[in-house]
Amino acid sequence: NGAQMLIAQIEDTTGSCEAIVFAKLYPTLSPIFVADEILVLRGRVRVRERPGDGEDAAPSISLSVDEAVVFNAPAVDSTPAVRGWLLDLRTREQVDRLTALLERCPGEARVVLRSNNRERELSRRLGGERRVRAELVAIFGDEGVHLQTE
Repeated sequence: NGAQMLIAQIEDTTGSCEAIVFAKLYPTLSPIFVADEILVLRGRVRVRERPGDGEDAAPSISLSVDEAVVFNAPAVDSTPAVRGWLLDLRTREQVDRLTALLERCPGEARVVLRSNNRERELSRRLGGERRVRAELVAIFGDEGVHLQTE
């Protein structure tokens, strides 16, 4: 019917296919289709076998786009570097779980255990990443994990 539509070749680490934006969405979606832009697309996938190309031929895949947005990478983590962990120790099970974590996630952060108003620094060090904090909270609870930052 002469209306404009967009056909773009898209690719990711697994391969490529055509993305089709039909006339109804063309005015709003076409401006974000820019070469080498990272997009998040939503739509209907269509897979068609290619007759006459043999059994080993790859099928033709296309995506009829319903929604498209530019991918915005999360901001760089601005969490300050962790110099040490102060952990409130209450049970033997916590010691066992911490020992396993020290094996899996070694690092540069000091580890100090606090029990009955006494503190003891361990000779082994632990990572200071956000995932390590999440595991420590799972072991000691949110109120039992304190950090020293630079």
